[in-house]
Amino acid sequence: MGSGLLIIATRIIRAGAITALILLLLGASTLVLLHMLAVGRACRQSLRAVNRAAGFLEPGNGLSSDDLDNLPCFEISTQNGGGEGGADGCALCLESFEPGDRCRILPACQHSFHARCVDRWLVRSPFCPMCRSNAGRRCSDSSSLSGCAYG
Repeated sequence: MGSGLLIIATRIIRAGAITALILLLLGASTLVLLHMLAVGRACRQSLRAVNRAAGFLEPGNGLSSDDLDNLPCFEISTQNGGGEGGADGCALCLESFEPGDRCRILPACQHSFHARCVDRWLVRSPFCPMCRSNAGRRCSDSSSLSGCAYG
């Protein structure tokens, strides 16, 4: 009878140890998950605060439609091949410039993009998507390029 009680006591202790180990692992994984969620949230809030302070990608902080209309625009032809700013393609959509494409050149940095691509960017952020120069700043030698409209 004594050995039967010893076997039962051993099984109870073993079950208790396994239960304690499972609860310990569940608790530790819960803490790790909560920590990851807290750190992720803090990073997102920090990034939003930095972007808000810098004025990046917040609706209404970009250029107005009048400002966009005043930016130089050109059409790609077979003679000029690439963009006026020396680029072969749009850095926003990653497509090559093709003859007939309406493109916009930013006066401050001379970077060129498809007009439809850069206009969507510039209504949210007044900065060049490549070099972060102020896209609304004018330069004196851009008078040869005219504004454009696209459908």
